[in-house]
Amino acid sequence: TQQVDSHTALTLNDVFFVNDSTGYACGGDKYNIGFFLKTSDGGRTWSIPDSIIPKEAYAQYFFNTGEGFVGGYDTWLAHTSDSGKTFSAYPGYVLPLLDISFSDRQHGIYVTGSGYMEGRICLTANGGSAWSCTTVQNNLSCVVYADEQTIFAGGYGVIYKSTNAGQTFSPLDIGGDFF
Repeated sequence: TQQVDSHTALTLNDVFFVNDSTGYACGGDKYNIGFFLKTSDGGRTWSIPDSIIPKEAYAQYFFNTGEGFVGGYDTWLAHTSDSGKTFSAYPGYVLPLLDISFSDRQHGIYVTGSGYMEGRICLTANGGSAWSCTTVQNNLSCVVYADEQTIFAGGYGVIYKSTNAGQTFSPLDIGGDFF
């Protein structure tokens, strides 16, 4: 491994590569700034952090080198279609958006959580233009599509599984702490 300059002393929370050379990173300061970085050389050098949302950025998902989403504190969600040159951002619910994933360009999911007691599972079927959310009794911090129908969401003391593209979720019989 080799340390590279991120041009910031603030927290970096997520890195997402769309191919061998193009990748993105996000982070910030919880209450003050959410920023975004880009590399075009496989991570050897990174752009200067660009402020994209007014709160810390925690998670991102990119479809290709040009289009993707970045989410963060207070469920701020930002979308770019020009490789991060510009973002359209809008606030959501008050919980931090902690992870986001898509099965294809239209179908996606993000999860939120706070205080180890409350979370939300939010789905889109139109590429992120609209999201429908369900509240759960657990802080959720990660989500992934195993295939188009199977989704796993994990968090404080729970892993939920959906086998119908997120229409319903059931907790798995597992033991543990914070996934």
